[in-house]
Amino acid sequence: MASSSQSYGNAPSTRTAPKARSGLRPAQCAFTSVLMASGLTRMAARVLTRLFTTDAGSPTASRLARRLQVSRASVSKAIAYLESQSLVRGERHERRRDRYVVDDELFHQA
Repeated sequence: MASSSQSYGNAPSTRTAPKARSGLRPAQCAFTSVLMASGLTRMAARVLTRLFTTDAGSPTASRLARRLQVSRASVSKAIAYLESQSLVRGERHERRRDRYVVDDELFHQA
């Protein structure tokens, strides 16, 4: 029996829309809801939304965690899933910190 925190592929039917206080603006909350309706978990959807709408270029997991007001472990788990689905990719930068970006080829592949 898989819970929604353990399985990113199986979306529970009783999802609630993210609230604006979750570190996202109203338009970002709407986009997150669309991603959740498409089958992503709430955390994966929030991370992907943040990557799509960031002004900071390619944020680190720590920066994403701060902006989304969640643990770094939650972000890392969501990033691992998004990478496995080829939705995002990590780039190694100075001080050995990975920075995450939406894959440029994402929409070409679809």
